[in-house]
Amino acid sequence: MSQLDGIHDPHHHAWMVDMGHTQETHSAQVINEDRKEFMVFMAGPPGTGYESGTFKIRLAFPDNYPNGVPEAKFLVPIWNCHVDWDTQKVIFDRVDEGEPLFTIEESLKYIEAIMKSNQEEKESIYVKTTQFWTVYTAQGRLGPCPDMMQKLGQLQDMGFGERDSILALSRSEWDADQAVEAILAGSIADDEPSHNAPSTSSAFY
Repeated sequence: MSQLDGIHDPHHHAWMVDMGHTQETHSAQVINEDRKEFMVFMAGPPGTGYESGTFKIRLAFPDNYPNGVPEAKFLVPIWNCHVDWDTQKVIFDRVDEGEPLFTIEESLKYIEAIMKSNQEEKESIYVKTTQFWTVYTAQGRLGPCPDMMQKLGQLQDMGFGERDSILALSRSEWDADQAVEAILAGSIADDEPSHNAPSTSSAFY
């Protein structure tokens, strides 16, 4: 789409204006202007299991922006109850409220909000799991729970791969026996590692 076409398309023009504002406040890069697609880097919110991690997210918006629901996918894997663990796509809960409005700003605020949710109980399995994933995929510095590291080592000593072991343990709330059963049952997909995973030795997704 040419710049002139964008001026005549109110939805495209609105997205371009909002994108310009976003680039003033975030580290964001347009990938495909026609698809209203961009990448953004977000820091893990302080006081959460994501603290000190850096997350790369790709967002794409519908043609009738800001109407409809965007597609947002974590390119740095995250453990979050509002993100599909397999596809790493954000689950937008407002889709049942008719035709929702999601501007770029609202979408980023939504993502930040889901990262802050369910973080009250610092010793809960959920929060510890979010912290574990942050260390392994987002270069977080808080350090994973020693007990979780021990269970991961236990599964790896049995010959299971790092990625499958972490996924199985996370889904089973770190019950090693259940994790082994899940892997043996084939319920953990044996996918190739994502090319979008960070280039560190600990990137397992």
